Amino acid sequence: MIFLVIKASRLQFILRSLIVIGSSLLLTVILQIFQFRDVKAGITWFFKYHSIFGLTTAGIIFVFYLALIGIFNRFWYATGLIYFILLIFGFANSQKSMLRDEPLLPSDLAMYKEADSLIGMISIKSVLMLLAVLIIGIGLTFWLQHRFKRDKGLPWYFRILILVPCCLTIGGIFTLNHANSISNRFATKIKDSRDFWNPLSGAVTNGPLLSFINNVDSEVMTKPKNYNEKSMAVIAKRYQKSANAINKTRPNNNLNSQTLILNYAYASN
Repeated sequence: MIFLVIKASRLQFILRSLIVIGSSLLLTVILQIFQFRDVKAGITWFFKYHSIFGLTTAGIIFVFYLALIGIFNRFWYATGLIYFILLIFGFANSQKSMLRDEPLLPSDLAMYKEADSLIGMISIKSVLMLLAVLIIGIGLTFWLQHRFKRDKGLPWYFRILILVPCCLTIGGIFTLNHANSISNRFATKIKDSRDFWNPLSGAVTNGPLLSFINNVDSEVMTKPKNYNEKSMAVIAKRYQKSANAINKTRPNNNLNSQTLILNYAYASN
């Protein structure tokens, strides 16, 4: 009897390991399908042209997946949540790429308060399809967790063994733009193209998730050694006074009757 229990536990471990690995790879392909809005192009990207970036993305998803398992200690809830988060991410990235020619960036997360107006820009059909998939997925998640409710989860010490390296790895991932960090050296080795001046190109080449991480904590300009904030404030104040003086005698202060010439300046490190 004990032998059968051990054998069943070992089989469960193998099956769930395969699910975690398989889901990480599948979600990577799904994200790229969203990016291209084409199934064949997404699959070809992974298996033919950019396998190294695909495997890197799958590895990142794998680490977050394990972290969720360690936190919730419920395999199917963690599985449902990782799918839920990445499907929404993939959909939002696809819509922004289509409407703005730019992938989803960390700065976009600050616009959650404008969710209503942003959703209004998306076709009702697309929103309904996403909601249907998410509702079915949530229902399936709860059913699977209930179906295997006898599963007691992982012991506390095993969860710690999972969470500690996962947290260290996740922390390392978000130092990708720090010179000489482990993740930075790895990104350089795999020729990760951090195209800050053209984020869409980066998302197409590297994949949307890696492109998103590339833009986390990005340093646009290195701080000069002799930089003095007070001195810069004095200079700014001097220019502001000059601007105020000029504006007082400006012959035409009506912007509606003026032609404005905008000049875009790009900076990269």
